[in-house]
Amino acid sequence: MNSDDLRVFLRIAEAQSLTSAARLLRRPKSSVSRQLARLEAEAGAALLDRGRDGLRLTDAGRVLLDHAVQVVALVDGAAAAVQASFTSPRGLLRLNVPSLFASHILAPRLPEFLQDHPALEVALEVSSTIAGANKPEIDIIVRVGALEDSALLARRIGASSLRLLASPAGLVGLAPEAALRLLEEAGVLQPGRGRFNRVLGLAGGRAIQRVEAPDPLVRHALALSGAGAAWLPEFLCRADIADGRLVEVALHQAPSPLPLHAVYTAQAATSPKVRHFVDFLARITTAALAR
Repeated sequence: MNSDDLRVFLRIAEAQSLTSAARLLRRPKSSVSRQLARLEAEAGAALLDRGRDGLRLTDAGRVLLDHAVQVVALVDGAAAAVQASFTSPRGLLRLNVPSLFASHILAPRLPEFLQDHPALEVALEVSSTIAGANKPEIDIIVRVGALEDSALLARRIGASSLRLLASPAGLVGLAPEAALRLLEEAGVLQPGRGRFNRVLGLAGGRAIQRVEAPDPLVRHALALSGAGAAWLPEFLCRADIADGRLVEVALHQAPSPLPLHAVYTAQAATSPKVRHFVDFLARITTAALAR
């Protein structure tokens, strides 16, 4: 039996009139009558008695009515569930993000997203490199800096300002201006591969590269320990600067902020969990970097 025919039958039974049922359904009376006739033919029995006082259910009609109510409720529930799957995040969301972003931006705010979307589970993979970023099992990748050309879609979710910072011990008694002159004379501030990964020591009246560390959390720890000056994300070091644990060396020579992107496939872009989470990433990243 056709579920739409059963729905029509319910309306007829409620209204006790073909004319009223057709009006409620916004269909021609002839169409409603045909559907009722088809349903009676499939049931092999008359479902309604037609009298001067209107339509009344037969014994067969009462039996079918109970089943029709259940079937229509199941169909409506299934349709609602399918619709919800297109609008509500659910299932497993797989992320690949840098360690600093994971610990300082995502992790503090992730619980609120999970609370709003209880049908969602997150698998968080932390990485400081782009290796494996195109693995098909990853739904969203967060990357810092310029992106390589690829078939993936990318949405800019923020930009991270950098500051050249050192601890008072790392300045070895030099004023920031004097330290900056040494760094410039040594050419260690010139653009180049790995420019922002360097920790630059100051000793004996000259500047030298002491450590190369791609992870900003490692550079941060080295700068705090007195190893030298390092380019560090501003949002990571605000409290250190305010408390004097780190000092700005190049106040007026900050490079352009590094863009942050959420990267995903065109197919993933149609998924509610990806759409909602990318919006969430843009919101929390903007808030974290703007403080």
